[in-house]
Amino acid sequence: MLLEVATYSPLDPPKFPKFKMAKFKIDRNTLVFQIKPMGEISINIRDIRKIEGKILDFFDPPRKGIEIELTNIRILITIGDNPLAYSKETLLNFLATLYSTLLNGAFIEYERQYGTLKVIKKVDNGYELALITEKKIIPVKDWKKVENPEIKTRVREFLELLNFLTQEEQEQ
Repeated sequence: MLLEVATYSPLDPPKFPKFKMAKFKIDRNTLVFQIKPMGEISINIRDIRKIEGKILDFFDPPRKGIEIELTNIRILITIGDNPLAYSKETLLNFLATLYSTLLNGAFIEYERQYGTLKVIKKVDNGYELALITEKKIIPVKDWKKVENPEIKTRVREFLELLNFLTQEEQEQ
């Protein structure tokens, strides 16, 4: 499945960014968007400052998307209209893959338990964060209980984005 990707400068944002079809992959610490028909955008995952959900109201009807903030560039990611080429699950899979790289393997304390933080797929095909301990798996629902400040920020981003992207489904 495909995503739609647009890049722009935060100093001169366009009224309607030009989106290109792309597939994504993560190769070690590099996020790569393979642009159709040719070309790619590669960014070091460690250079990502902030990730947030955006309502892209320049589309009719408006779409939900994800904005990745780097030092001197912004990347918008969304899905297109054609259900044969685009799927909301692809956007959720992108989010889970990105945060798997950003968070997986982090050793944290959560609710007085120590373990490894993982993004896991649920039975209903959704995603959630979990603390994997020696004895059990604990769902991470409250980012405020994470002790490490850097990890806490990423956990908050992930949980808020997951809620933002799945909110419409929950309301129906």
